[in-house]
Amino acid sequence: MNTYKIIVTSLLLMAVLTGVTTAQANDSNTTASVDKKAARTANSQLQRAVRSELIKRKIDISGVRVVARNGSVTLVGTVKDERQIALAGDSADTVPGVQSLKNNLTLRVEGH
Repeated sequence: MNTYKIIVTSLLLMAVLTGVTTAQANDSNTTASVDKKAARTANSQLQRAVRSELIKRKIDISGVRVVARNGSVTLVGTVKDERQIALAGDSADTVPGVQSLKNNLTLRVEGH
């Protein structure tokens, strides 16, 4: 009878520990999901802010893509005037939240 109690107690203890471990794993997955969503939202807001600044500075952004990841902003695409390449980079760099900037803009060739 004593062995039976030890086995039952051990099984109950294992079940409880498994439940606690599963609950902790679920909590960390939920936290990771919330963190990812917050990062996506922040990246989106920074992209919009940079695009708004470029528009405010009268830069044609029809061929420009703005990519933001954790404060790092990349400008990709083409502009119709070579002066707009530098202006776009300088303008984007002034937006609050931009920690680093990579300006990969090129001059748009007419007819392409």
